[in-house]
Amino acid sequence: MNQAPIDLESLLACGVVFRSTADPEAGWKLLEGLESPDPVVRMLAQTFLIEGGSASMNILEDALSEGAVSTDKAAPCIAAILRGQIQSKWIASEHVLN
Repeated sequence: MNQAPIDLESLLACGVVFRSTADPEAGWKLLEGLESPDPVVRMLAQTFLIEGGSASMNILEDALSEGAVSTDKAAPCIAAILRGQIQSKWIASEHVLN
């Protein structure tokens, strides 16, 4: 991504939009935040993407296949999303067993 780094206020706005609508454009802006030199912006972008679950997973997979985001920036988000999905299944399985 060869654009100017996303600022904190823009990232927050995109995060709120993505959280409520799963808008792909807002999701791609969050990906820009993963590449930010600002650690606060990177952390918030990662948090919003993780909270986005499967909608984020689709965007992360597309971005990785296009080379728009580095593996080392996307991998922690993907791992956290997958952990969340697995934990939900474990909890559901425990309720069935009990």
